[in-house]
Amino acid sequence: MVGVGDDLYALSVMVLAGVGLGVSFDVYQAARHLGRIRGLRSFLLDLFYGLGAGVWLAAWLVVANWGQLRWYVFAGVLLGVWTYFYLGSPLVRLLLRAVGRAIRRFARFVRRPKKAE
Repeated sequence: MVGVGDDLYALSVMVLAGVGLGVSFDVYQAARHLGRIRGLRSFLLDLFYGLGAGVWLAAWLVVANWGQLRWYVFAGVLLGVWTYFYLGSPLVRLLLRAVGRAIRRFARFVRRPKKAE
């Protein structure tokens, strides 16, 4: 029989897994935007991201609850994703935009033609 402590542990681990899923989604979206990926490549990357997210959640489900599917596990993932997108995502997106701008500026600086002396 599973105790309340085990249930709370599984719930909290899955909340953290949901937060990790939200962070990875923002990083993925920023990389797609920075790389200007469109068309078939975009579809394939979305497919691979979805498969990776499924593997991520399955691995954390095994860690949290030995792979047992219970309602509070799904509630934990949804709570984690919601919490991240409500509280953390604006800050992470701001940070990712700043990093993206810095990378573009550096790339322009490196590609800049050198002046003849």
